[in-house]
Order: sequence, then C-alpha cells, then structure tokens
Amino acid sequence: LSGNESYFSRTTTPQPSTLTPTEQPVTIQNEEISLAFDANGLVSTLTEKATNVTHTFRQEFFYYLGVMNGSQPSGAYVFRPTGQPIPIEKAQLEVVKGPLVEEVRQTFSSWVAQIVRLRKNAKHIEFDWIVGPIPKEEANPITKEVVTRYITDIKNQDVFFTDSNGRQMMRRQKNYNPNFKYIDTEPVSGNYYPVTNRVFLKDDNKQLTILTDRSQGATSLDGGLELMLHRRCFADDHWGVEEALDEPGDGSGLVVRGTHYVLFGDTKTAASIHRPLAVEIFHHPQLTFASVKNATTYSQLYTMEFSSMTRSLPDFAHLMTLERWHRKSLLLRLEHIFQNQEDAENSKPQKLDLEDIFSQFRIVRMTELMLAGNRNITNFTRDRPSRYKGDFQITLKPQEIRTFKLDVEWL
Repeated sequence: LSGNESYFSRTTTPQPSTLTPTEQPVTIQNEEISLAFDANGLVSTLTEKATNVTHTFRQEFFYYLGVMNGSQPSGAYVFRPTGQPIPIEKAQLEVVKGPLVEEVRQTFSSWVAQIVRLRKNAKHIEFDWIVGPIPKEEANPITKEVVTRYITDIKNQDVFFTDSNGRQMMRRQKNYNPNFKYIDTEPVSGNYYPVTNRVFLKDDNKQLTILTDRSQGATSLDGGLELMLHRRCFADDHWGVEEALDEPGDGSGLVVRGTHYVLFGDTKTAASIHRPLAVEIFHHPQLTFASVKNATTYSQLYTMEFSSMTRSLPDFAHLMTLERWHRKSLLLRLEHIFQNQEDAENSKPQKLDLEDIFSQFRIVRMTELMLAGNRNITNFTRDRPSRYKGDFQITLKPQEIRTFKLDVEWL
C-alpha cells in the first residue's frame, strides 16, 4: 500500500505569522475549539464553539521525587515516589497566529518546554512537549520522574479506560482490582496502567481522550488524567539491571520529545473521532525534501501524485496489510477498528465491497485465511465460505480482523 503527493515551494513576498512574547492571558482558537491561558501561562479553560460552552481544562507539568534507599528504591522497573508531585508552576509564552495554525509556545524551565497547537478545522489539540535533560545534583542526586496532568470538570467517579495494544478499551478503577482484594500500599504507582496509544475518562455527557505517540504509563485523578513523560533515577531497583536509570546521552542526560493529541467533547460521538484519528497518527506520512531547479521539468519526469487505492475506506475499516506474495497474488488484512457499543453507527457489523477499490490491479479470486495467513480458514471454521469469485463483498464485525489471499490481474 502506498501513495505520495509532491509540492513545490518557493520564496515569495514574506507574510510572516506574528510571534508575540507575552505575560498576559491569551487565547488561541480554530473553527472547533477556543483555548484560554491564564496569567501564569497555563491552559485554564476550553470552549466548544459548536455549543458555546466553556469548561475547566488545565494542563500542567509535575515531577515526583523517587525513593532512593531502603529495600525497594525507584528505578528501571519500579516507580515508587516519595509522596505528592512538585508542580512546575509558571511558563513564559510566545504566541504564533497564522492562517493554518495558532499555537502557544511555553517555556517552563531550561528542561521543560511545550507547544500547544490548534490546526485549522481540527477537533483535537496538540501538546508537543519537550522534557530534559532532567537536572542531576553534583552531590547526592535525587530521582525525578516527570508527569503531565490534564484536569477537567468531568465527573468520572474514579473510573477511566486504557487501550489493550491499541484495540479494546479496558475499564480501570482507582484503588480497585476485580481479580483480588486491593491493598493500598502504593497509592500512586499502584494505580498506573500501560497505555499503548490512548486513554480516556468520561461521564454521561463529556469525554476527555488523550492519544499518545508512544507507549506510556497513565493514571486517573478526579476529573483528570496523568501520564508519565520522562524519568531519571539515581539508584538501582534490584530487579536485574544492576545500574541506575541514569542515561547520560550527550553527557547531560536524555532529552525526550513527544506529542499528545487531546480530544474533549460529547461522549456519544467521541469514538467516531478518536478511533480514525489513532489510525491517522500511526500512519502519518513520511516527509522527504529535495532541491529542484526547474519545477516543470521535474513534474514531467516524475509522478507528482499517486495512490494505490481508488477511494478512501469507510471510517470503520483499517487496511492493516497489503503485501505481495507472488507475481499474481497478494496478502490482504482488514480490521474493524470500532468496539462493540462504542458508537451508535460504527459499532455494528459493516459490509465492505473490495471490488475496484485498488488502482493497480483487479481481484480475480479471493480466499480467506487464518489470521497468520498460513492456512485456509475452512480447515477450522464451517460458518463462512473461504473462496470468493465475482462477489468480493465481506462483512467485518466490531474489532474483527480478517485475512485474505488475493489472486489478481495487474492493470
């Protein structure tokens, strides 16, 4: 599966966006969202333009001090803070406003900075954060573990949801486990869960969803979410590494950069936005650049725009694999990305017609295989045909992945 678009860029009359340093409260907005920042330079409120309702919405950085001694210090495998985190309270701001993007650039310290960005027509907010190198004291250095918190007015009753490997959402409850009697010996780390690409909390009306660009740890607060960003530990946790989690990088410590994509809106429609957005983030296009002397000559020599598909797939469908096996056969794997009872329209079995959907070939025959693609599915099931000829319409159930061998004629 592939596609590309090429664009020519040239210097014209400069029309710079305004870059304004400020210590006053500011606002950025697009067609969907308005974000306000307070006098300390922190996000304070979010306004949904469709309803003109303003909500409490705060985002802040904190760092925990880790346990350094005793039988179980904080380290590579163990997160064990000494108590409540220390806030990083004030940011210097620069505001950039242009026709496609409005953003606020926050500088909290020499080792914490962030860009809060609203793109034109986007329903999500980008928090592009940079943390590090975490300071190390010359004598008796102290473990520091940096987190970010997103606080809203949602009444989530200590319940939140994390993804299972980017697919099914798992219900989590603070200070509770359904499989054993929970003993609150580690009130912070005992409530942390792995997040592969998203975490959310909700009530009957509103939902806060955070999509990550990498696996992270997360927990819930009253009306908010906390995600771990960076750690620098100065004691071994005695679980096999036999060294402290103190990676020097260039000698000063590691710098970590990442992005959180934050959605806030109606609970009933949240999945219809965050499910396709997660796929879009995972398959973000790779950018390449080249110096070109003559645009006309280049466009005559090279294909400026190409797609291996004739039309877009519907929102529920994700093309996971399109792999060439032999000269006239390919492996196709499709996924229904929605979960049961998640969305009124998309959380249903959906039909998908594969005929004429690909631009480079025509399907002659289609054979369904097991998920691994190494055996015919009729060897194990009797409730569905394995071979399709002439009619290439399939049905995908919520969260289902189906695998096919395609015999094709190249166009």
